[in-house]
Amino acid sequence: MDPFWDWYCGEAIENEPNGSDPAKDFLFNISLPADDECVANLLSIIPHILFIFVSSLTLTCLSCCNKCNHIDSVYLRKFPYHTFRWLLLAIFLFICMCSIAEGVLTDLTYQSIFTTQPHLYVPQCFAFLAVICSLVYFQYCEAWHSPKLAWIPLIYWLLAVVGEAVKLRTQPGFVSDEETDFVLIFRFELAIVSAVVYLIMLILELAVVCTKVSFLQYLSPEKPDMYYYEDYVNVISYSLFYWMNWLLKVGYQSPLELKHLGSLPVKHTTKYNYKKFRRNFKKEMDDATNNKRIPSMWKVYIQTYWYPFLMTFLLKLIADALVIVIPLTLDAITSNVERREQGQISQAIPHHISVSEFFEDIYVLSVIFALAPFVQFMLLQVQFYQCSVIGVHLRSAMQAIVYEKSLRLSNLSGSSLTVGEITNHMSTDAMNLLFFAQKMQLTWSVPVRLIIVMSLLYYYVGISAILGLVSVFLLLPLQAIIVKKSSKHQKEALGHADDRLKKCSEMLNGIKLLKLYGWEDIYMNLMEAVRIKELKSVLNFNTQFGFTVILCFALPVALNIVIFGTYPSLSGKDLTSSVAFTTFVLINLLVDPLYQMPAVLSNLVNAVVATKRLQKFFLVPEIDKKALDGQTSTERGSGAGGAIAGISDSKQLITKRFSWRRGWKGFSSGESQDEECNERTPLMMKSFEFDPKYVSGGGTPNISTVEEGYGDETAIKITRGHFTWDRESNTPILRNIHVAFPAGKLVMVVGAVGSGKSSLLSAIVGEMTTLKGGVQFEKKNTKVAYTTQRAWVINATLRENILFGKPFDHYKYQRIIDACALKPDLDVLPAGDLTEIGEKGINLSGGQKQRVSVARAMYSDKEIVLMDDPLSALDVHVGDHLFTDGIKGILLKAKRTVILVTHQLQHLQHANLVLVMKDGRIVEQGTFDDIVSRDANLFADWSLTQDIHSESATSASEFDDEEERRARKEQMRQKSIGVTGQNTGKGKPDYVKSTTGELMEAEELERGSVSYEVYLYLLKSMGWPTIISYLIFRILQEVANIGRQFWLAAWSDAGVVLNRTANSTEEVDSNYYVIGYTAISLGLLIATIMMALFGVIAFYLAAKHIHVAMVRNIFRSPIRFFDTTPVGRILNRLSNDTQIIDIKLMVTYFSFMYYVISLPASLLSIGIITPVFLVEIIPCFFIYIYLQRYFIRSSRELQRLDSITRSPVYAHFSETLGGLPTIRAYGEEERFFNTLLEKIDINNTAFLYLQAGYSWIGSQLNFISLTLMLMISLTTIITMEVSGLSSSYVGLSLSYAITVTYLLYMILRFAADTEIQMNAVERVRHYTQLSNEDPSGTEPPPTWPSLGGIQIEDIYVRYADNLPPVLTGVNLYVRPGEKVGICGRTGSGKSSLTLTLFRLINMFEGRILIDGEDIARLPLATLRRRLSIIPQDPMLFSGSIRNNLDPEGKKTDSDLWKALETAQLKAVVSELETGLDYVVTEGGENFSVGQRQLFCVARAFLRNSKILIMDEATASIDYDTEKVLQTVTSSAFLDKTVITIAHRISTIMNSDTIVVLNEGKIVEHDTPEILLSKKSSLFASLVQANKVY
Repeated sequence: MDPFWDWYCGEAIENEPNGSDPAKDFLFNISLPADDECVANLLSIIPHILFIFVSSLTLTCLSCCNKCNHIDSVYLRKFPYHTFRWLLLAIFLFICMCSIAEGVLTDLTYQSIFTTQPHLYVPQCFAFLAVICSLVYFQYCEAWHSPKLAWIPLIYWLLAVVGEAVKLRTQPGFVSDEETDFVLIFRFELAIVSAVVYLIMLILELAVVCTKVSFLQYLSPEKPDMYYYEDYVNVISYSLFYWMNWLLKVGYQSPLELKHLGSLPVKHTTKYNYKKFRRNFKKEMDDATNNKRIPSMWKVYIQTYWYPFLMTFLLKLIADALVIVIPLTLDAITSNVERREQGQISQAIPHHISVSEFFEDIYVLSVIFALAPFVQFMLLQVQFYQCSVIGVHLRSAMQAIVYEKSLRLSNLSGSSLTVGEITNHMSTDAMNLLFFAQKMQLTWSVPVRLIIVMSLLYYYVGISAILGLVSVFLLLPLQAIIVKKSSKHQKEALGHADDRLKKCSEMLNGIKLLKLYGWEDIYMNLMEAVRIKELKSVLNFNTQFGFTVILCFALPVALNIVIFGTYPSLSGKDLTSSVAFTTFVLINLLVDPLYQMPAVLSNLVNAVVATKRLQKFFLVPEIDKKALDGQTSTERGSGAGGAIAGISDSKQLITKRFSWRRGWKGFSSGESQDEECNERTPLMMKSFEFDPKYVSGGGTPNISTVEEGYGDETAIKITRGHFTWDRESNTPILRNIHVAFPAGKLVMVVGAVGSGKSSLLSAIVGEMTTLKGGVQFEKKNTKVAYTTQRAWVINATLRENILFGKPFDHYKYQRIIDACALKPDLDVLPAGDLTEIGEKGINLSGGQKQRVSVARAMYSDKEIVLMDDPLSALDVHVGDHLFTDGIKGILLKAKRTVILVTHQLQHLQHANLVLVMKDGRIVEQGTFDDIVSRDANLFADWSLTQDIHSESATSASEFDDEEERRARKEQMRQKSIGVTGQNTGKGKPDYVKSTTGELMEAEELERGSVSYEVYLYLLKSMGWPTIISYLIFRILQEVANIGRQFWLAAWSDAGVVLNRTANSTEEVDSNYYVIGYTAISLGLLIATIMMALFGVIAFYLAAKHIHVAMVRNIFRSPIRFFDTTPVGRILNRLSNDTQIIDIKLMVTYFSFMYYVISLPASLLSIGIITPVFLVEIIPCFFIYIYLQRYFIRSSRELQRLDSITRSPVYAHFSETLGGLPTIRAYGEEERFFNTLLEKIDINNTAFLYLQAGYSWIGSQLNFISLTLMLMISLTTIITMEVSGLSSSYVGLSLSYAITVTYLLYMILRFAADTEIQMNAVERVRHYTQLSNEDPSGTEPPPTWPSLGGIQIEDIYVRYADNLPPVLTGVNLYVRPGEKVGICGRTGSGKSSLTLTLFRLINMFEGRILIDGEDIARLPLATLRRRLSIIPQDPMLFSGSIRNNLDPEGKKTDSDLWKALETAQLKAVVSELETGLDYVVTEGGENFSVGQRQLFCVARAFLRNSKILIMDEATASIDYDTEKVLQTVTSSAFLDKTVITIAHRISTIMNSDTIVVLNEGKIVEHDTPEILLSKKSSLFASLVQANKVY
């Protein structure tokens, strides 16, 4: 025969001359491999070789051709059935590997009678290579988009089918041999499967040729900057996350930035998921309404995400099925070794191996032992990533819908909702849903795995498993109790967190006021009292978690003791290695589901709680959608307007009426206005859709519209309207409002504080609940511009605040800037109108914010302009200029309807209609002349007002000379330059350049790894004794665990040794081993309990100390810090970062410590058994370290980007809640909504890349694990065969193999998680190191200041150390009891001087003495509490009126009532149901701005200080109240020193002396009379300009 055939087909070995050969005897009883089988195997190679050659040649040629190699995109354009093809061929590669192994094993059985027979395995080797080539070829076809190249693999699959059919005819078991059972022959079964695969691939290739050649369709990229290649890569890249390689490479070379990430695919965008979720939510709402039931959010979850839920379920199901392969394989290996030890393995006779023989081979088992966890882990990585994607989609949708709901909420002052609670829906609740989605498949997987493992235990150890199961069930109720209590404590912690964030938010919003009053410590104590309650709940929760950890160790320990202790006696058998270590691994498999069960249940509980909270929030009443959509509606949900039965007017008005669920009843014009208003318009409970009609075109809410018969002379008509703020109340705030507003005219609304002026405007724009009557607009889609009493500006440039989303028109813009007297302000701003305006407009004065708000209204081109007292915060000449050039010169000339609420009565004569309000009613209406003719007293008051105000004001530009501009420019520069004083990296502090116009500091972003100082900071916060104790018990725990396993090995080895001696009557002393094993196990349990105890205590102490340090440091920071730091950023520290430290970091940190200590212990144990392994692991160790560093560099930056991009989401949300009436009035909901979507997308981009990064590193470690598992298993088996290693130590070594690979992954994962979560500690620590105000000093006498004398000696003051002074060389003496008025042009330093008295701005030269005491040497709190101030921007805090007036609780009720009476508030408070205990809502929104300012006056009277500073205290109150207050002030503060900051010169004309400031210097100081007598004096020029005399 030809030598090739001899080699390829094998050649018979000549028999020995002497003796009997069993192989020879067997040879004459079987059929030798036929020649036709060998030939068939050779022929089957030909298609594979041809395809390998042709495909390689084709790809090489095409690669050299530039035209064909042109790839216009990095996106892979997938052919049909792409995923199925890759999965099928991946499975076929495994089949080829099995075929090769089967051929080798079959060949080994023939080695005694035949030489090697390559034909048994060579064809499969070429098939394996051909499949790999087909995958590469297919990849290039898709990359080059060349479907015509599919003809080559089509021919290959056809030839392969033919070749496999020929080979199949000759396979053993298919020939006519009655003695061979072909079912048991593994080769035959593999051949059948291979033939089926080839046939399926042939069909797939035909489909590709037909579809792709005929129809050249492909998946095109979505956006040019979309780098998230998840859907544009092949299955291998997708499954192993190789599509992340480019990003990790960039991150390894340089710190990642947002620009590197690009945008997200459409399916991951918030807008896409919001629409998808909203569509199903609307269906559920409609169905719930129709069936009269409560809508279920869980149904919406399932309807929206059922398909990804199903896919992740299947992946998890397959992965869990592979879990049982490991203990089964371990059992097979140890059983094989035991049989070898007992001599039960005989010499194999030549044959084709069967299926059972193949899977009993020890080397095949070793490969399966390594491959099973590899495939399982790969599936789990994909499943976890997909669950994370579902979570991100769900979180995004919920955040968007919460925001949309917030845009449609009724007024918060009439609601129990607070900004903090709604923000928690955006943050905590949405995140809880994300965490649940990530682990949702564990809710069914954990109990299923428990059942499977317990079933296998019963199979191996019989009745002992039942006893172990009983012990588990005895402990499970305890775990259920723990979970229940954990849920309770979690709810409590969330509730306390809500309260704490609410108080923190209030403190941050009113921090200037708190510092002026010296109340920071008082409110910090209130907040810390809530924090103590929260920490108690957190401690209880963490304690329950500690018990859970103990139980997770106690359950397997109890199982081990019960099963191993009872097995010898109950089974009558000695414990062997196969039983011992298979049982041990199964029990260890219980640890993971038992450990995860509490977390899974906790996530489920959190998700249920979050869903209930969100569902309750979604059912909160909201503004009527129909009204907002511009549809005809005569009723208003939570907004103004109700159904109108009829309107008595000279013209017949035709309206449409709508029926509502609660019905509507009209009332006649003759109904009494005092009749109880119990026919309230119901607030909408659904209408959740964000309708395009609602947001398009900038349309404003239309309360009702008239279809026809409506006169052109009327713009708005309110018919007998009754409105209230509290939707639960039937008592109207506004009563019997019946008025028509003329179109294109000026309507002015006047009245005393609390008369209902602002409420009237709110009713018009739909912010109040309608009880009766209604608001009617002239026509559909009437546009409204609205300026609130407290001007609302956004954190953007000044130009963006004015444009408010409108296109820039230079001529129009400049005209409005001039009309609003903003030109001088733009000249002095660092970057003009491109200067960034800080959060809440902190770098603008109150007057500037009002003018920006008015300019926005003018620029908007809205037909109706509502202005709520915009002139109160302006200097008189600026206000007159704004009124003349702006309101009259622009708005009225453009025939726009203007409704102006004002206390500036000098302008009334210009009004076409004047409304006089009192006690929520319109008591007078008509022209100016009509009203004064009817009410002589009112006319007298108005005349007096006109006498002290100019009838016309000079243009603002005439008032601002060059000196003033310079002074203002310097002051504005000081306000607008953001001084960080903080490190943005590892270098020096960054200072924002004034030329950029940026104010808000960029959020601090540390580069590189988390500093060891941060870890030390955390450890110090825990306390070194606690940490050392934890480490000691952790080490003792590991020692006990190792001793337990070696004791088990010795025990099982004793049983195996006895079994080797068939005639031995000796028995193993089970009691000895049981007692020893139990003692070691109990030691392990005790160490675990102590470790958990010290771990919980350590993090409780850390959470307590870190939060206290952060909060106290924040609120003791200079006011400059709050001016340059967004509130949302600070709240992010107090919410998300604090939550991480409170709960998450404890689990992550101690898990990392646990695995770090376990790894060297496990390696040492394996090294003792197989020393050569310690050498083999060295390359893997270096690769592991490299991967860790490679990954952590990127993951760290991604986590930081995730944290930083999360803050703007909450900041934008908080900002929106503060300006809801303005946003709704302007119809800008869509723009703000889209802005939020963009911010969420930016945050999601970093988060998704981070989750994909986790899966990437898991996939890479999976390969290391595969290598280690192969090395450990093969090394152990080879050691066993060479040196006779016992089966017990083989089992022990393999059980450690599972442990080591698991530990390597968990260490890297928790190392990354720890460093990522330590970023929260890093960020919080940064806020514990802020520079603070110096609170120390020497206490003055208790009666200080007893006189009230102030001596200012040559002081120099600046806002920050790197800025020039705003006050230079100021010298001033104020006599005790003197009344001093301070005036000067804008930017002269008036406010800076008063802030210096309170040390909000520090002096760097000079000193201030009050009654002889240097204020710089006094304790800061004492100084501020001994002085009184009535600020221009009033604020009330949530709580009772009593607490707002006297938070220290030192005053009696009579003192409080006296102060209220002095401040003209006694009547208002007396009418309230609970009087002094009446609850003030957040920000004092249930009182008008004027009333809030009067409460500040009451505070000043109550403090009874010898020194009072009045910073335009009467700006927001009416003239009558101002007159009364001035009279009361002159008597109540007769012996007090009063310093009045004047915006209106008339308020200081009665002062004893006048101080005139200019450019930060005192230029004049004398009595008003003397200064007026000097015609050249600056004071005289100011008075002359305002014509005050």
